[in-house]
Amino acid sequence: MIFTDTTLPTGFYRVHHDDYNFSVDGYERGHIVRSEERTIDAADNRSTFILSNIMPQQTDLNQGVWADMEDWCESMCKDSTKELFIVAGGIFKSGFRVSGIIAAPDSCYKIVVILEPGQKLANVDKNTRIEAVIMPNIKGIRKDKWEKYKRTIDEIEAATGYDFLNYVRKDIQNVIESKPSIF
Repeated sequence: MIFTDTTLPTGFYRVHHDDYNFSVDGYERGHIVRSEERTIDAADNRSTFILSNIMPQQTDLNQGVWADMEDWCESMCKDSTKELFIVAGGIFKSGFRVSGIIAAPDSCYKIVVILEPGQKLANVDKNTRIEAVIMPNIKGIRKDKWEKYKRTIDEIEAATGYDFLNYVRKDIQNVIESKPSIF
């Protein structure tokens, strides 16, 4: 049920399911967006199985601390009835490739903007709760709690070169991107 992304531009390598079959060093297919987070209909759910939504993750990260944060996010939505705006991805520095083909991130990041039901990014203000992490993509962290890896959005931007939350007013962005996560 894993699919090659045929929408990638010509010249981009299109990862195939078999590219992961010979994975070494404990890497597995880690969803960026979980299947459980896309259940409006079958097509929405199927989109989470496109290989451009998958990144190589160490088993201890994927099934441990990363899953711990995913469960926390799910709980925030179901138990606390919050709406979450989430951005996630990998930070690539070493150039390591699983099976010599697929770039493996050295660490993975996730930014979670916690909103009240019905709110959108336009409602983000200086008091909006943000949780941001950078988790190393290594063995031995399975039992860690996600809170151990809290960072600021500014730190994630510095590591990735991306500008997150750029649709939020600049004065608010300056405050929320530099404040440490709270718990």
